[in-house]
Amino acid sequence: MMLMAYLSYMLAELLDLSGILTVFFCGVVMSHYTWHNVTESSRVTTKHAFATLSFISETFLFLYVGMDALDIEKWKIVGQTYSPVKSIALSSTILALVLVSRAAFVFPLSFLSNLTKKTPNGKISFRQQVIVWWAGLMRGVVSIALAYNKVNLVFGLYGLSFGLELCYCFCFLYPFQNIGHFLLS
Repeated sequence: MMLMAYLSYMLAELLDLSGILTVFFCGVVMSHYTWHNVTESSRVTTKHAFATLSFISETFLFLYVGMDALDIEKWKIVGQTYSPVKSIALSSTILALVLVSRAAFVFPLSFLSNLTKKTPNGKISFRQQVIVWWAGLMRGVVSIALAYNKVNLVFGLYGLSFGLELCYCFCFLYPFQNIGHFLLS
């Protein structure tokens, strides 16, 4: 099983495709195949084991990215080219664009979904739409890895903009993490 994921990654890298997304989809296909071929007790055990491994992996990745953003040498390189004001302005602009673009997709699609629902229970309330909009801003390791890869390779900012963006996301998302329960109730 491990060789299958490694083989898909190596094949993607050989063809200059995204190895991260390839491993993700390889995992989806492999889990679909194996899920129907194991007993019920194995399903429960597997589900909890992989949920734990997923949590540990995401925690490690967030710590790694956060600690990488604090690397003094990278800040010195960026400081020679970009001023802190420009970096903060760029990060603020990107955050605003992410907020607006996410809202531009969530609210109209929810409206269209509500048009097809006949019963009020099936419709997505405005509070639920806000939760979907807010919760989808930062989702999963794949988006972080892809963004981190693009910032380092394309812009050459060596993590500064990504670190600032991560700080903004944590400053906005972390204090309001319990508001979801209030809005949904």
